[in-house]
Amino acid sequence: MGKETFENSIQTGIHQKLQALVGNWQGTTRTWFEEGVLADESPMR
Repeated sequence: MGKETFENSIQTGIHQKLQALVGNWQGTTRTWFEEGVLADESPMR
């Protein structure tokens, strides 16, 4: 990706959309190995 293309992406492209996701997040992570059988549930941050 050229510098000009990257600068455009920061302003109006995918990089702008990714930047909107930056921050602090928390929630619960759940893992299933078999359908309907919860194997693990852990807080995540």
